[in-house]
Amino acid sequence: MKLLPLLLVPTLIGCGDKTEDTSANGPAGANWVEYTHPCVGNRTDAMWFDDATTGFVGCGSTTAGYGLYTTTDGGNTWDTVPSVNNILDSMRVGSIQRADNGNLYIGGTGDNGIRIVYLDASGTLNEYYSKPDSGAQSWQTYQVGTFRLDSNNRGVSESLTGSDVMYWPNAGSEAVSGYGWWNNTDIEGSGAQILDMEIYDDKFYAVGSTINQPPYFFYEDNMTTEFAMQAIKLSGDGIASFEGEVWDIAIDNSGGMLLAGINQGTDVGTLWYSTGDVTSKDNWTMYDISSITPDIPNNATRFYGACRYGNLMVAVGDFSQKSEGILVYSTDSGANWTFMESESGPLSRCQIVDGEVYITGADGLFAIFNP
Repeated sequence: MKLLPLLLVPTLIGCGDKTEDTSANGPAGANWVEYTHPCVGNRTDAMWFDDATTGFVGCGSTTAGYGLYTTTDGGNTWDTVPSVNNILDSMRVGSIQRADNGNLYIGGTGDNGIRIVYLDASGTLNEYYSKPDSGAQSWQTYQVGTFRLDSNNRGVSESLTGSDVMYWPNAGSEAVSGYGWWNNTDIEGSGAQILDMEIYDDKFYAVGSTINQPPYFFYEDNMTTEFAMQAIKLSGDGIASFEGEVWDIAIDNSGGMLLAGINQGTDVGTLWYSTGDVTSKDNWTMYDISSITPDIPNNATRFYGACRYGNLMVAVGDFSQKSEGILVYSTDSGANWTFMESESGPLSRCQIVDGEVYITGADGLFAIFNP
């Protein structure tokens, strides 16, 4: 574990239409600007920016969270994405991806069994997958967590609520159930659950665990007509092993990865970042933030989102007992980390765009942070 030589714990401004803090109390003269988008509830489940001005957020798993919203001015204003028969308006959106083919894929849970749709270049909404009217039980209750499509039109969707995985081997193919793929790994226990997934260089990478399991990193291995992944346990062996969950995986344009989650045994937010070939456990470094967390009551922490671009790594989450947002970041590839506390609710997603960190979270919070 690396210790931080100087702890900076600024308090960020509350949510408003647009506010800015560039005071000397901020970390290294950084600035933080806040806006508001229409997703309500204690989180925003999905965020995707094509560039510094054009982006999307999806409201998914909160009590009243429905719909897909877009901005074309860097988060200053947000509009509903129109759709045929109000399909998106009534959809719980949990996944957004601009695929290599140019289409914008939206995954989640919609009326009439709709699970994955996409907007093509003309703005037309098309159906990619709806759950069938009959079939095995897992297919009847399937809700999309994350969906990703590679440049070869291979698609993978993990289940929001269970261990199911659906795999499309090529364009126009029927979905293949990936349930039970963990039987070909050395995962501890009787199953595995993918909690987030990304693509790099046309390979699928994922993270997750189930209750009472150690945290795992998954990578594609010999996946052709059937879904197949290998697993790396991210905690130690023997007494060094712990139960934990990994909720987000971030991959930058060079294949550098940052994983975000929690050590369930200590209730401490935990990060893992790659320092080489990600298929080797020796090239993963774990960072426990307990050394930089303020010594205050109810300071259990967890991370929901991660983003990385080269030397800059950022993770967002909350004080789990207080439901107040937290953010940690490193500008030197993990040698040093800075902790920030937010008076807003939980922070759930982040993305690095042109060197700035785009952040979303509870009650429609959208912020741009410049480390």
